[in-house]
Order: sequence, then structure tokens, then C-alpha cells
Amino acid sequence: MDENFKELLGKFKEQLTEGCYENEVDTMTVIEDSNPTLTKDSRKYKESKKRIFKQQISISNAESIINTIKDTKYYNIGNLRDYKGEVRSKAERTIISGENPIEMLVYGIKGLHGNELFINAVRDVVKELYLDYSDDVIGCYKSILLNWNWNDCLEFVLKSISESYITDLADEVYYVLENNNILRENAVNTLVAINSTKHYDSMINLLCTDNNSTGAEFEIIGKSLKSFVKADNDNTYYVYKAYISLSVPSPIKNILIGIVRTNLNKRILDDIEALLKDYKISIRESNKIMDLLKKCKERNRRGEKVKNEKVMEILNTALTYNHLNKGRIEIALGADIPDIQNEIIFDTTRSIRERANAIIAMSLHIDDISLKSLQDESDVMNVIVSSVRVQRGYINSLIPLFQFIVQKDEGDMVSIEATNQIKRLRGLKDENLNNQLMKVAEGLLQDDSDQNTRNVMKILDLFSSGIPSDVVGSLYLDKLKNTKQSKVKIRILEFYKKEYNRFSTEIKNKISESVILCTREKSISNVAMDCLKSINAYVDSTPGVKKDEGNI
Repeated sequence: MDENFKELLGKFKEQLTEGCYENEVDTMTVIEDSNPTLTKDSRKYKESKKRIFKQQISISNAESIINTIKDTKYYNIGNLRDYKGEVRSKAERTIISGENPIEMLVYGIKGLHGNELFINAVRDVVKELYLDYSDDVIGCYKSILLNWNWNDCLEFVLKSISESYITDLADEVYYVLENNNILRENAVNTLVAINSTKHYDSMINLLCTDNNSTGAEFEIIGKSLKSFVKADNDNTYYVYKAYISLSVPSPIKNILIGIVRTNLNKRILDDIEALLKDYKISIRESNKIMDLLKKCKERNRRGEKVKNEKVMEILNTALTYNHLNKGRIEIALGADIPDIQNEIIFDTTRSIRERANAIIAMSLHIDDISLKSLQDESDVMNVIVSSVRVQRGYINSLIPLFQFIVQKDEGDMVSIEATNQIKRLRGLKDENLNNQLMKVAEGLLQDDSDQNTRNVMKILDLFSSGIPSDVVGSLYLDKLKNTKQSKVKIRILEFYKKEYNRFSTEIKNKISESVILCTREKSISNVAMDCLKSINAYVDSTPGVKKDEGNI
């Protein structure tokens, strides 16, 4: 590394005055000339025309700091204090000469190749320097957070901000949160560590409403929010407010409910009670609260489920005030009382949704004669009953469910209900049932005629929701290889772009091969290239995957 860096610095001599960079210096071109094997992150600088190093420092001081940091041969945990002393000594000499060494200290950790012992030691040096030279550190860190793309350097800075409690950089940390998915959890932890409450609402909104999130990113979002709440249980209120106010995908909804349920506190319960007593509450808000309360009704204590008395009290109070969800409240209160559900099931003055929820709750207890009478009421009720019959083991009832989807328009109420019921059945995670669902889907996907393209698209959308299995991945892969319909190929490529990381290594390899072939097809090449970039980006960011780090 030192030879390359020495050469790099040498190229600046004609463009720099001692201790000062001229504004027109093209930093990236110099580094690229010196280091032809750049990392992918480094190439981003050339594309964005960013200057990397902006602080005043002479070539000799920069080189001295870099070499001191990477020269760890004679140090270990036993004499780490001596290593810190050497690094700090070089940095302070630089400061005394009127220059700023912080960028070189941060950049220098690249020469440590991930050795946490010495990286932490360098961070300790910066922490000590911050006590005496806070303006120098803050100015440099601000530039790094806004302009650098090297994740190891950015992670170093984020940890340093947390440890030194540098609240002045909250906006710049939020910028990393917005623009760097890989370091998103680190940025969240940093904002929490410096208690940047002004960013909490926007931080949670950003995490929850990222429509481009992949399966792996959902996991990162979950970990980030759990870290946020773990730092302070009162932070659960921010998560609760986001759950009530935002429209979010199902995986995020489940994450939010799980976090609130685990950390239910008086402030949240009081807010729920007030909302349910408000006659102006919207149906959407009311529905969300009922979903949450139903999950919170029981809590674990020493391995046993016990009633949450406060939640039960709120539900009983809500019966008096909240007429929007009367049926759902009754179900939540009396899930073990068949009479209440039966009353709802056969009360035709109730909404279809209320009755459907009650039918599903009683799916294993309703007699066949009653089911038949309900089925004859309407096509929508026929869909719900067919779904219940499938759950009870009558697999033939799957056929009408799929027929309603392919025969009706997408916006038709019957088609929407059939789609929702199949998604519900998939969510039961019954292996035999899922095999049957896949067989029906496979049959519908085999027809590759122009006339069947609309139905194929519906089936693809149906099975692309939730967490996809290898079976779904393989089914789509067969279709991608065998279809001639560009629309179908594009839909499958978009699916793989978001969910690639969910599959086993064997399926991933096959997906990559097929996507590469698709890049050669003119009509879909752009979409295929986007998919391939997403796959490659995921591989590059996966721990344990060997990458070309270059010599910078």
C-alpha cells in the first residue's frame, strides 16, 4: 500500500502548495492513474466528480501518518498503548504545523485490512484529539460523511461519532442513513447514541416506507428498529406512531407490531384508548389498532400465556365508543366464545370483512350445511367459504379460488378477495397445501400464449408476495427460461432483483446464469442489466465473500 500511496502523493506535488490543496485538483484521476485496480466504491468518485481529500496537509505528513498506522508488525494487545502513542504523536505534529491529519487517520485504516484491534486503537486516538481539536475533527467528519463512499471508513466515523457523542453531525449521519443501505443499521445506532430525537420520526418513516426494500433489507430494517427500541424502551412510542400513521408492506407491518407488542407501555395504551374513544377515528386507524390489540391481548409470563388485563379493559371500553369495529372487537374479546362468532357470521347486516374474519376464526367448527348456505349468498362469500374448505382439507376447492382470479378483472372485488385468500392459505405454511398451490400455479403458467399473458402475470404477482421459497424461485426460473413474452420476463427479473438473496446458493447460481442470458435480449436487456447489478451489489456486500479491495 505505501508504494502506491507514495506514488499517489507524488502526483500531487505540482498541483499543491505545501499544506494546501487547490480547488481544481482532480483527486480521482490521480488515484486511478496510480491504482488501476480500484475497488468498486472508489470508482463511484470518478462518476460523481468528487474530490476525496479536502483537508490541508503536506505530502510528507500525509505519508508519515499512513505508514505509521499500517506499521503494526511490532505491536500487539500488550503494547497497544505504544502504537497509539506513535500514531497520536504523528497526528499532533501535523496539527502543530497548521495542518489537519484527521482525513489521513481515517483513510489510513484501509491499510489495516479489517484488523479491529488496531482500527479501534486509531479511533481511540481520534477520540483523544477530539477533546482538544473538536473543530478539526467535526469539519473533517462532515466532509467524509457527505462525500466518501468507502464503507470501512464511514463505519469508522459513525462509531467515532457515537463514542465521542458528537451531536453536531446528526444531519450528516442521517444523510448516510438515507443514502447507504449497507450502513443503515450503523447510522440508526449512531443517531440513537447521540440522542438525535429530532430525526427519530423521519428515520422510522424512511425505514418503513422504502418501497425498493429487498428481503435482506427487511431484515436490516427489523434489526435497526429493535436496536432503536433496545436503547430506550420509550422509543417504542415512535415505532407505534409510525405503525398507526404509515401505509407499509406486510413484512414491515409484522415487524412494527412485534416491536410494539414486546415493549407495550402505558403511553401507548393511553394513546390507543384515547383514539378508540374518538368518534372521528378513521376506519383505517381503527382497523390498525384492532390488529395490534389482537396481537397484544395475550403476553408470555414464565412460559405461559396470560391475558393482558389493560388491553382487555381497552377492548371492553372500545365496545362502547367504537362502532366501526364492533365485530372485530367482539372477536378479539371472545375468540374462544363460538356464540359471538356465529352471531357475526350469520348477521347479514354486518360487513363482508367482519363476517369473513369470523368465518375464518371458526373455520374448523362450522358445519358443512352452514358453509353451503353461506357459499350460495354471493361470489365473494363463495371465495371465503372455498378458502375455509381448502384449509379443512378439501383441496378441490382451490380450483374455484384460482378461477375467480383469472376470470375476473384485477379490480373486481371477487378477484381481490380470492387473491387475499390464497395469500392467507400460503401463510399457513402447510407443506401439503403449499405443494397443491404450486401445482395449480405451475399448470396455469405452462400456457405461454399471448392470450394467457394476463393470467400468467396475475399468478406471478400472487406468488411473489411474502417470503419466497426455493420452490417459488425454481418455478419462476422455469418460466423465465421457457417464455417468449417480454412482459413476463420483465416481471420475473424485477422479482429476482428484489428477492435474490432469499434463495439457496444453488438457485442463486441458476438465477445469475439466466439473468446473464437475458441481458443479450434486446427487448429486456436494460431490465436484465439492472437485475444483474443488484445481484452483484448484494454479492459484493455479503460478509465472507472475497472482493478485490485494490491497493488504495
